[in-house]
Amino acid sequence: MSNTTITYYGKYGVSDGLDNPAAIIRMINDAEGDSLTIEICNPGSAWREDNELMRYVWGLSDGSYPLDAKIAVPIISEWKENWPI
Repeated sequence: MSNTTITYYGKYGVSDGLDNPAAIIRMINDAEGDSLTIEICNPGSAWREDNELMRYVWGLSDGSYPLDAKIAVPIISEWKENWPI
């Protein structure tokens, strides 16, 4: 994964603030363009792959916005504490 790019997107509900998304989507892309993975997590569920989430990455669905890694990573770390084993 040394040549990978990870881009985060926040998925928001009506009452969620920009620093408090309902879920986080991440797009993992290798430098060669051979692999693209789209995953989602939330406070009660660890990462799971779902290619239908691409609609949020492409902007085809309301309620998602790019999320800076400086914001996303601490939120994910906090959520991990509550994820089932």
